[in-house]
Amino acid sequence: AVANTAAIDAAIPRGKVSLAARIAPSTEALTTTTTAQIGREIVPGLRPLQQGPVLYADWETSWEDQRERMEAICKGHGIGALPLIRYQRMRGTLEDGLPELRAQLERMKAALLIVDSIGFACAADLKAPEVALAAMAGLAGLEITTLAIGHEAKEDNSLGKKKATVFGSVFFQNAARSVWHCRRADDD
Repeated sequence: AVANTAAIDAAIPRGKVSLAARIAPSTEALTTTTTAQIGREIVPGLRPLQQGPVLYADWETSWEDQRERMEAICKGHGIGALPLIRYQRMRGTLEDGLPELRAQLERMKAALLIVDSIGFACAADLKAPEVALAAMAGLAGLEITTLAIGHEAKEDNSLGKKKATVFGSVFFQNAARSVWHCRRADDD
């Protein structure tokens, strides 16, 4: 038998850093958080293959805001109680916060880390390759399944093609094991 190497189907490889991009991707991150925590497929095609505690490291907003979103997700999918996630409001940079994150992840035996968002966590010139490489290497060094949220850059319409990318250096995407570009069905 082949060992399962994905945390959530093929979208988030176990033990690797994945990147999700959208204009406002927190809802997708919270849906992924709920999926991993309760061990139930919420979004068709995102089947949890690993269930366990989730640490949500948030550089952007507050638990109150995220809780409202999580309640809406749970209500919309018939989930009676909010999943127990560990929410951590982050201050400073990702580099400064890595020791604290590592300690928390080990204490709680986390299955998934959500970083919201990689841009705010870096607090530097996101277009600089060294910033992207350092951030992604830092996350990879945690050796835990990670979903980092990136904000989408403006679409590149050159040559008549729409191309969605994460804002900043191409190395954010190149260093990730998988990259999602989340879109509503009516965005096309």
